[in-house]
Amino acid sequence: MAFSQLFSQASKIIKNNKLKNHVVGYTDKAGTDFGHTTPFIDRNLDEDEMSKIRLGIAKNINQVISEARIFSNELEDYRISENCAFTFEPRFVSPDDNLPMFSLHKIIQFVNGKKIILENFNGIFNLLGMDWLN
Repeated sequence: MAFSQLFSQASKIIKNNKLKNHVVGYTDKAGTDFGHTTPFIDRNLDEDEMSKIRLGIAKNINQVISEARIFSNELEDYRISENCAFTFEPRFVSPDDNLPMFSLHKIIQFVNGKKIILENFNGIFNLLGMDWLN
C-alpha cells in the first residue's frame, strides 16, 4: 500500500467517527499527514548522510534524520515494504472544535512482512468507546 492510500483510508475512518486530523507539518510538503517513516530501517545511509553523522554535530544529525523521513500524506507514493517502520500520530479534533485536541503516537513496524504495532493506548480507547482505533 502507498502512503497516499493509507492517508485516504485513515481520513475516511476518522471522518466517519466525527473527528478530523489537525496536524500542521512544517517539513511535510503536503502540509498535513498522519506520520512518517522511521529513517534508515529500509535503507542504509548514503555517504553524505553518513559523513554528517560522523561529525557528531547534533544540529546536523537532527537535519539528516528529519530530511530522511517520508510523510504519510495525500501525495506520497512511498510503498509500505516488508521491512520498514512508520509512525501513526494524528492529532484529533472535533469538526466543530468544541472538544480539546488529543493525540496518540503509534509505531507500525514490518519485519520480514510481519506487522508489529508499538503502542499502549488500548485502555484509553476502551474507556472512551473508540474501539475503531484498536
